[in-house]
Amino acid sequence: MSQVNDDPFKSPTASQQMHRPPGEGNSGLILAVAIINYVFGGLQLACGACTIIFGAGFSQMMISVANEDPNFNAEGKAAMGLITVFVIAFGVVTALLGLPVILAGYGVQCRREWGRILSIVLAVIAAFFGVVSLVGMSPICLVYGGYAIFTLIVLLNSDNARMFR
Repeated sequence: MSQVNDDPFKSPTASQQMHRPPGEGNSGLILAVAIINYVFGGLQLACGACTIIFGAGFSQMMISVANEDPNFNAEGKAAMGLITVFVIAFGVVTALLGLPVILAGYGVQCRREWGRILSIVLAVIAAFFGVVSLVGMSPICLVYGGYAIFTLIVLLNSDNARMFR
């Protein structure tokens, strides 16, 4: 006759469940934070590059149209050149802001304390932008808010924090 302990359909009790040793957090969640940082940083770099390429191209197209129009004055042409400079600068800043996010992902993946701190700071900034975009009724607030909440929950967990050196 079979014993109760050999029953494969019996639910484990609290004493039979596997417990992680102290200091051994959930490394899968930490890896997920690193991957999310890589994805967000890559998207930000791509958005910056697209802004530079397409924004500057569109501005130059508008300048060439303005040059063909005899009614377009010199101040208008100068303003179009200034708009081109602002679009390129915006694209460069957007792309450069993606670099710390990728760097934070690398730091979290390597379990470095600086990567954890940088990710927490970026999550707080994302939470701020999430609240600001929530006021504007923008759906991007869900992305910012979800990133911030997930990152803060995972990286501020004391078991997970012990894994960083």
